[in-house]
Amino acid sequence: MTMPLPQNAEDFLEWMAVQKGFSPATVAAYRSDLEQFEEWLHREQHTLARPGELEKYHFQDFSAYLFHEGQARSSISRKLSALRSLYRYLMKMNRIDANPAKLVRNPKREIRHPVTLNVDQMFSLLDEAGAEAAGTEGAEKEKAVDRERAAHTRDLALAELLYGSGLRISEALNLDVDDIDPASSVVRVMGKGSKERIAPLSDTSVRALFLWLRVRALLRRSRIYSENQIRIGEVTLDYNTLEVRLPGETVVLPQKEFYLLYKLFSYPNRIFTRQELMDEIWGFDSETSPRTVDVHIKRLRERFEQFARTL
Repeated sequence: MTMPLPQNAEDFLEWMAVQKGFSPATVAAYRSDLEQFEEWLHREQHTLARPGELEKYHFQDFSAYLFHEGQARSSISRKLSALRSLYRYLMKMNRIDANPAKLVRNPKREIRHPVTLNVDQMFSLLDEAGAEAAGTEGAEKEKAVDRERAAHTRDLALAELLYGSGLRISEALNLDVDDIDPASSVVRVMGKGSKERIAPLSDTSVRALFLWLRVRALLRRSRIYSENQIRIGEVTLDYNTLEVRLPGETVVLPQKEFYLLYKLFSYPNRIFTRQELMDEIWGFDSETSPRTVDVHIKRLRERFEQFARTL
């Protein structure tokens, strides 16, 4: 049975729901975190009913307790964020004189080392990617290509470059079309220290690159964008530059406005809740009100009022 929350915490949760407009799911998550803290405090002969008695070490000890209980560091960080929010509210309402919670840092993020593939696993991966990309072989005759299969073709060419030519990821991602000469089986690479070198291409790399270059040409001709671009009607969104290209005009949007518009363009037939958009674009730990989504959408409507039908 969970410990009941004192009035201070209940007032905070009501303020989040009514004044800040947080979703029921978010308020419920905060409630769960505060109840766990209150239960731990009760064992330590303390309570949130007397928040002014708590000091920095109480929050640190709670964090250590969660760690020993096997909680993930991301979960511990979320719980500490909830406590900091509570104490900011109590300071704002003049119910405490000091805020020890703000002095507590989140635990360092876990460093996860990559797991490498052995030779058999790598060949299996490339063979599977090759089978997925095979559907683009006849695309040149049809003058059309499926976006998903085109992405497989691109990814296969990149994987073959990395594995067959020994390129670093940064080197492969910085390649331009002019740097690759499949006919001569070489690729010109700009490595560390801006030093240029010539790397050999394996036979499978050459075949994968030839296929991707043909598919890429088809994509450009048919205006199917697979490289972080979305096109609907006469409007193009470029994720790399945060640009919205309209007939006769290009607009560079603030980052959050662009991400919001890009998300909505990516799923034109789907309805999102404010909280879904907040969690993805602003992040789960954001203390910004979900109503900020309304503000950003209003700004977007004002920016593109004359293109309302297109949008």
